Amino acid sequence: MHLESGDDVVILEGALVKVTDADELTRFADAYDAKYEFRPDVTDPAGAYYRLKARVAFAWREKDFPTSATRWVFD
Repeated sequence: MHLESGDDVVILEGALVKVTDADELTRFADAYDAKYEFRPDVTDPAGAYYRLKARVAFAWREKDFPTSATRWVFD
């Protein structure tokens, strides 16, 4: 993924976990609606929502790569 300009890069590696907990889906829909003024229908059986459990992250800025390159490892 990247920020709007593409000049700042973030790469995440990890495992996806399907979210089925109704409370977690409601919190997600609330936060999404607050930011985008659109509420996803998390009760639609055709929808699928996933959470990324990140194991590794990489980030850098294009203007000063490779000196800005950073790597994080999560437990």
